[in-house]
Amino acid sequence: MESIKTIEQKEIRLYGGEIVTPEIHFFDITPDNREGGVYGLCAIIKLSDGRNIMIDAYMDGKDNYSKLKQFLNNIGVNSIDILFTTHNHSDHIGNAVNLLNDYKIKKLYVKTPDWIKLDKDEIKWDTQGYYNRMISKANEVGTQVIECTDTTIQLSDIETMKILGSEYFDYSDYNGCSVNYIYQYKDIRVLFTGDSNVGTLNNLRGEFGKIDIYQTPHHGMNQIPETFLREIQSKVGVFGNLVSDREDVKPNILFLEWFGCNVYGALDNNCKMCFKLFSNCVLYSLKQTIKTNCFVKLDDNGSWGYVKDSGIPAENEIINYNLEYYYIDKNWRMARLQFFDLEGSTYYVGQDGILWRDKWIQKPNSDKWYWLKLNGAMAKSESVKIDGKYYNFDKDGICTNP
Repeated sequence: MESIKTIEQKEIRLYGGEIVTPEIHFFDITPDNREGGVYGLCAIIKLSDGRNIMIDAYMDGKDNYSKLKQFLNNIGVNSIDILFTTHNHSDHIGNAVNLLNDYKIKKLYVKTPDWIKLDKDEIKWDTQGYYNRMISKANEVGTQVIECTDTTIQLSDIETMKILGSEYFDYSDYNGCSVNYIYQYKDIRVLFTGDSNVGTLNNLRGEFGKIDIYQTPHHGMNQIPETFLREIQSKVGVFGNLVSDREDVKPNILFLEWFGCNVYGALDNNCKMCFKLFSNCVLYSLKQTIKTNCFVKLDDNGSWGYVKDSGIPAENEIINYNLEYYYIDKNWRMARLQFFDLEGSTYYVGQDGILWRDKWIQKPNSDKWYWLKLNGAMAKSESVKIDGKYYNFDKDGICTNP
């Protein structure tokens, strides 16, 4: 049966190195304390030179903003040098006006869409209104507004911010218009994807490189591309607000873990997630919720894998799930409609991936009959009593007296 395990990771060193200043904080509010029950994304980076930058600004609302201000105060942030926005949905820039008013923000990075091309839902959500109010406030307080272009910004002598996806627009799903940011301190690289969808990540294929910490979209993506995960090879994944049973995030959590990426969520960690950056490593103490003994959708072609109780993928083995047996091949995929050999025996799985047992079968384009025993193994070099009659099978499993 599927199960959930909670483990706590403490002082995990990815590479090893000496202590340095930078910290990354991910902000969220527990569902019972969010104004209107809504949520958003917001990350704060305390740079090595003492300045602060922010990626996205969470959802607006008086209570939400007061909690964000308290959070910033608790981590010692009283000014923000740069605000980077991924896109203009209210759960990402909702507090931008308040932050611009209160935190002496010098620069604001934005991506302006062609508003006429947006879906009608964006009118209902007042997406353009949030953007216009943010720009108006920036102009009022003297913040420099910068339209994103694909480039790399020098934040300090040893820190950069790479901007990706500024020219990609998916007007069928505005989430896909998200700008991607890669913050780099020495050898440590952190990716912020906003609400990027499959189209966004596929469009940017080959631009990411290896990533140490990956902030994943909290919605808007049914399946993270396998090619993307193989490219970034991230060992740490962060969901800004993780509700592990939500159907729109659960497949991605399992898929990330499948590729060796430990997933951490705000709700598993009292909405306090901090990563301290070292010269060549990352230090953190977080709880992780993982699902085991369950199938994982691997791609859009109907491929499924299986996560064992240990948390690692099944490989070249038969597994028992809900009283049925399945074969997971050497490529971590559940086999279908095929014979296979394992540990000296031959087996067969049907269209649904279930192991055939206690039944007759003919191989394709053959008039020969074979018997699959109760354990699924093909009868070979033996006699087997079936429905009161003994049938003989040669060394290849062919019945000699059908």
